[in-house]
Amino acid sequence: MSPRVAIVHHGFVPTYRVAFFERLAQAGDVEYVVFHGPAPGGTGHQAATGPFAFPDRWVANREIGVRGRTVIAQPIVGPIARGRFDGVVVGAEFKFPASWAAAAVTRARGGALVLWGHGYDKVEDEGASRIAAGTALKAAYARRADAYLVYTEGGADRLVQAGLDPERVTVVRNTLDVEAQRALHAGLAETDEAELRDQLGLAPDSAVLVYLGRLYREKRLDELVEAARLLAARPGVPPVEVVVLGDGPELEPTRALARDVPSVRLLGGVYDDMEIARWLRVAAALVMPGKVGLAVNHALAHGVPVLTRASDLHAPEVEYLEHDVNSLLVPGDLGAYVDALAEVVSAPVVRERLAAGALSSSERLGLDHMVHAFDSGVRRALAARGRMSTPP
Repeated sequence: MSPRVAIVHHGFVPTYRVAFFERLAQAGDVEYVVFHGPAPGGTGHQAATGPFAFPDRWVANREIGVRGRTVIAQPIVGPIARGRFDGVVVGAEFKFPASWAAAAVTRARGGALVLWGHGYDKVEDEGASRIAAGTALKAAYARRADAYLVYTEGGADRLVQAGLDPERVTVVRNTLDVEAQRALHAGLAETDEAELRDQLGLAPDSAVLVYLGRLYREKRLDELVEAARLLAARPGVPPVEVVVLGDGPELEPTRALARDVPSVRLLGGVYDDMEIARWLRVAAALVMPGKVGLAVNHALAHGVPVLTRASDLHAPEVEYLEHDVNSLLVPGDLGAYVDALAEVVSAPVVRERLAAGALSSSERLGLDHMVHAFDSGVRRALAARGRMSTPP
């Protein structure tokens, strides 16, 4: 009988994770069951809707406010305790206390405990990152875990430095369905740009800067609006249009800031892959002065360079960026960032070189590697607990 593993991560199924879970379901003889509920409210997250082509279990999540933060209550402990699960994969986040309880129950029954995450605590404001083993509870679970599926090489290095056995750390190289995105890019390559610009309501001669992702404080949308204002006033810079694709708690505050900046357009949440691909087809760059995450993978797959500021805020995917190869990671203040934007929109040669580097970089971010690495890490954990006789 195949081993069964519960996946309790995110609390819902993000749209970008569907392809991963579908391929994981076909990876081998481990049955992965994804527990999920609705996306948290007011965050700009978009939950995928089933039916799914992978085993899943719906749970009725509830959001509870605790000292200014949101805790997600998930009724998963009972189903996991009663089910025949040989292991559980959980995200190392305190906002899901039921995940930690499910992990404890699974380990008490001799099952495998697998953590899946950044490898360090996310920075939610300026300041130093903290190792995931930096808090007592996370340290205990990180040390007891049979495997840690970490997003990137940098996260793996931090875990090993914090004392975790490197044999239990697997780099999954977090990504989305880059192959599908590259196919969309290729399909639009011969599209008449002038016609597409007209359809999108863009000026025929503008440089288009696209923001893609959720809108919250750490993304620094206020700086993006100010950068657009400064670019519009800078002599010698061609016309610039900044298009913001995304939703979240900062949408309305950003609209207010941009009322007197006509070059900024906020379209709200855009979730259709083809529609996003159309905007990226005309984009000179993806612009994110604050935190970057999986939008990096999305942009690189379309040959769009990423322009961001050097910061502790970034998610692990910033490691996929190579300065002056597929992106510009700008040190210094907002003025330095505006200088970098001006250079890219004013110099087609620079823009084309970075675009070529972006598309080339995306070749290393395919989803198949993530699926194989994830499955291999889980299988080793199951074998270590005697729940699987054939590790990879």
